[in-house]
Amino acid sequence: MIKQIKAFTGLCDNCKKEFEAGNDGWVLFLDKDTVREEMSDHGWHEDGDKHYCDECHRINEQDKLEVNTERFIEAE
Repeated sequence: MIKQIKAFTGLCDNCKKEFEAGNDGWVLFLDKDTVREEMSDHGWHEDGDKHYCDECHRINEQDKLEVNTERFIEAE
């Protein structure tokens, strides 16, 4: 049997890269808390309702978020 489910995935709000959980390649999760935890564990940053991949953000010396705007892609 094949059944449709409700699932969640993570996308970078800057470059629109889809989150993949390490070498496992998981991209779909059953709840928001799990995808948030996995993203955090893999170097992604959550800032309010925005999420940034490890290539699009860094935390500077003053512990402030810096987003690499050169990687920005407009949402479709």
